[in-house]
Order: sequence, then C-alpha cells, then structure tokens
Amino acid sequence: MKQEMRANILDIAANDLEHSGGANLTVRYLAERANTSTQAIYTQFGGKQGLITALYQEGWDRLSETLGNLEQEEHPLEQLIRIGLAYTDFATRNPYLYHFMIGRTLANVMVDQEQVRHSDVWQRFTAKAVRSAIKLGYLQGSANEIGYIIWSLAHGMIELSDNGFIRPRVNEKIIRKSALGVFLAFQGPKFTSPGNPTESWKL
Repeated sequence: MKQEMRANILDIAANDLEHSGGANLTVRYLAERANTSTQAIYTQFGGKQGLITALYQEGWDRLSETLGNLEQEEHPLEQLIRIGLAYTDFATRNPYLYHFMIGRTLANVMVDQEQVRHSDVWQRFTAKAVRSAIKLGYLQGSANEIGYIIWSLAHGMIELSDNGFIRPRVNEKIIRKSALGVFLAFQGPKFTSPGNPTESWKL
C-alpha cells in the first residue's frame, strides 16, 4: 500500500512538473491531489527535500525503463543511434523532468551531488553498445569516453532545439549525421567494411 501511495504521489508530481513547471510542488498541494494527509507525505518522503530527491530518481528510473525496452539492433552503431533517438524523444516528451534530471534543482531545492549516480543509466546502456562496436572493430578507443561524447552531443542538441536555435527540431536525420562525425573520429579497422549502416547516413 505504501509503495502504491509513493508511486501515485511521484506520478502526480511528475505530471504537475510537465504542466506547470513545478510551480505547485508543495507537500500540501500533493497531499490534496493524492487525497492523503501532509503527514503521510512527510512519513513517506521525510519532507520536501526527500520528495524532490525521489522525483529526481523517478526521472532516471523512467529513462532507464525507456532505454531498457529498446529492441536490440543487429549492428552496434545502429543500436547507438536507437539509444540516442530514445533519449532525445524522452527529453522532448518530458522537457521539465529532463531539465530537472540534468540541472538537479527544482522548487528551490537542489538534489545532493551523490544522487548524480542515478545518471549512470545512460552510460550503462551506451557503453555496452560502444564496447560491442569496439569488439567488432567498428570503433576504437575508450568506451566511456565515446559514451560521454555521444551523451554531450545528444544533450547539446536537445538544449539548442528547446531554445529555438535548431530549426526544425532535432530529428533522426540530424542525429544520424551528428553521430556519424563521432563514429568517424573513433573509427576502427572494420568501419568501412560492407554492411556498415553509416554509408546511407551521409545522404
């Protein structure tokens, strides 16, 4: 029952975040929306700091679920593209939650630095695909370094798109062309071998 209440409150908080930018994220407001008492929320989360921290964790959990549900592509470079597309789509559909996940501040509350460990979800999925590409000879270098570069690229495009600097908005063609630049910088001995899907991305 407590887990159901916790999930319901976090769902209400996430929905409010997307609709009002978090302007209503107070313990009293959430208690009214969840049809419970403020004491119940304090018991569940320990206060506003705990609530905001839990919402931060919820955001990364949702992204983890999104990436975890991706179908496994036969080619690791294509898998990296699918991860990038899913990531940017998540950010587009959940703009306020996404920016909170990256910025760590909401309703004048900053999430503790140690909670940043939850962001490992992106690196976990990306590094796995990069390691596969390195093992097969399509890429070479540090899997973590390549993963962070791809992440920086995706986040940068999201920021530019959200602020109106990229028109049209980030789309699959832009992502493929951008990723191709990273892949070329770290290309392995088999990068130009037959069957590499990147050949069609140059068009």
